[in-house]
Amino acid sequence: MTFSPKTLAFWNAYTAQVLAWRMGPARSEAPLVAEATLPARRAADRTARVSAAGRRPYTLLLGAGDGTLAEMLKADLPPESRLLVLETNPCAARRLHDGHPDLLLLADTSPWALLFLLAGAGITPDQCAVCRNPAPGAYAPALDTWRRLFLGAHRRCLPAPCSAAISAACILHPDEPGLEAFFAHFPPWLRELAVVWDTRAPAAVPPCPVPLRQGVRPLHGDFSAQRNAMLELCTGEWCLYLDADERLSPATWAALPRLAALSDVGSVLFPRLTFEADDRRARMGYGLWPDVQQRFFRRAAQVRFTGAVHEKLTGLEGRAALAPGLPVLHYSHIAKDRSALEERLAVYNAAAGGPVHRLNAAYPCLERAALEYFGVLFGETAVLSLPPLA
Repeated sequence: MTFSPKTLAFWNAYTAQVLAWRMGPARSEAPLVAEATLPARRAADRTARVSAAGRRPYTLLLGAGDGTLAEMLKADLPPESRLLVLETNPCAARRLHDGHPDLLLLADTSPWALLFLLAGAGITPDQCAVCRNPAPGAYAPALDTWRRLFLGAHRRCLPAPCSAAISAACILHPDEPGLEAFFAHFPPWLRELAVVWDTRAPAAVPPCPVPLRQGVRPLHGDFSAQRNAMLELCTGEWCLYLDADERLSPATWAALPRLAALSDVGSVLFPRLTFEADDRRARMGYGLWPDVQQRFFRRAAQVRFTGAVHEKLTGLEGRAALAPGLPVLHYSHIAKDRSALEERLAVYNAAAGGPVHRLNAAYPCLERAALEYFGVLFGETAVLSLPPLA
C-alpha cells in the first residue's frame, strides 16, 4: 500500500514548515545520544516480524534517534510495508532529515497534529506495526500522548439528528469589532444565544436571528467566572460557545444536532483554524494547529469552567469525540490590527498573573485548503471517539 501523492506532498510540506521554524528563545540543541546497535537490532527484528505476520501496510517508528533504527527498519521491512517516522522534538527531526533525507518523516510538537495527519489519511491502528525507539531520550512524552490517542480512538459515523435543544453562548466586550457579522451568523433554529457583556452592554445590540438572553458583569480578569455566568443563561440541553472572532461554517452548524445524538458522548472537540495574513492561509506547527477546542457539550448542574485564563470545562460526563472535518474558524489575527491584539493579550496576561502570551511578527503557516484537506478526507459526518483525556 502507498500514500496518495497529495498526502505525501502535504506531509513533506508540513514537516518542512515545522523544521524551518524555531519557536521560543534561542538555545543550543540537546546532544544526540547514539543508538546502541543491539537494542536497535532487536527492535527492528521484532517490528519486522509483527509487520510481516499481520500483513500490516504501515510501520510507524516513534522517535527519530540518530537514524540507525530507521535505516534498519527500512532495510528489513516487507516490501509492501511503508515506514513513517514520527517525531515531536523538532531538533531530533532536523537531524534525521539532514542525515537521512530519503526517510519519510512527520514532525510536530503537537500529538494532536500527528493524530490528524494520520487519521485524515485513513490510517488506522490495525494497519500499523508500531515501534518505540529504545534509544535513551528518543521517545518523548508527547509521543506517548499521541500513541494513547491513536490506539484508543476509533472512527464512528454520526447518527440521525436528534431533537435536543441547543444553546449558543459567548462572553463579549461591547466594543468588540464585527459584532454585527458575529450575531448574524447564528442559525435561527438554535434555542437561544446567551451573552454576558463585560461591564456594560453596547448602546445598540446587533440584530440576532435567535432569541437573545443577556447579562452584564465586569470581567475582573476571571474568564471562568464570566463563562459560568454565561452558562447560567443557557436553557438548552447542549451548549456551543464561541468567541467574537470565531465562526462556524454552515456545515458545522448543521452537524450539531447529529453530534448531540451521540448518546455516550458528553463533549465534542473541534480543530481551530487561525488565519494568518488573510483567510487563505492558516497557522500550523508547534501547537498552532489543530489547536483542538472543547466547545460543544452536554449541560448538567455540575459542569463548570475553572481557571482564570485558558479556562477548562469540568464535571463533564461521557466520552469526548473529535470532529476533524468541522473546524472553528478563527479570524482574530486578520480582523484586528496589532494594537488591538496587544491590548487583548494584555488582558490575558493580567488574568494569568504574568507575561505568558506574546505577539510574534509572523508564524509558520500553510495554505488553508491544505490543512482542511485532511478534515475533508475524514468527512463532515464522522468523528473520532476518544479515549479518556488526561
